[in-house]
Amino acid sequence: MKNIKLVLLTLALGTLAVAAPNSQPTFEEYDSDKNGIVTMEEFDNSKMKRMTQRAEEGMPMRNAGNSPVFSDFDKDGDGKLTKEELLLMQQERMNNRQQNMGKGMGNGMGKGNKNMM
Repeated sequence: MKNIKLVLLTLALGTLAVAAPNSQPTFEEYDSDKNGIVTMEEFDNSKMKRMTQRAEEGMPMRNAGNSPVFSDFDKDGDGKLTKEELLLMQQERMNNRQQNMGKGMGNGMGKGNKNMM
């Protein structure tokens, strides 16, 4: 069952990556030495490279100072990220963003005028 969920998650994230060129980086983008794990150095280098590239394109990353750090992804604290850890954290962040969309923007059009009806 866990493998099915991972496959579905991988397919969903892969679809998003194709549909949105500025989506979250793939595991392969982080794993620069292609050994199947991502170290803190690889994570930080990939993040910096992406931020630099976006800035050069005139699209700096908003809230970059609030972006997650390696330890946020490294759930088991072993100093290495597996593909599963990365995908799960990316999915968690995406879910949090979707849940928080529109919050802090007031009550939309307001309460309205009850006498108008």
